[in-house]
Amino acid sequence: MSNNESITWEYRVLDSDQVEDLNHFGIEGWEFVASDNDKKTRLTMKRPGLSFREKLALDQRRKYFSSRDIDIDMLLPVESE
Repeated sequence: MSNNESITWEYRVLDSDQVEDLNHFGIEGWEFVASDNDKKTRLTMKRPGLSFREKLALDQRRKYFSSRDIDIDMLLPVESE
């Protein structure tokens, strides 16, 4: 990352039924930042967001693979919502 690019963050809130997948989220670069126990457990996770160059490269890869009828989402980590 160059000095003139600021870090952006992606956030994801997990419900208690997704807690079993914490190792999976850790492998994808997510880190735990907070929990909320209002009626049901919710965990807030964060990871560094993609830079403009990374987003552009990902978009180009998606176009390339879709032109060949390959589902790139099966090959790449899950993106934030």
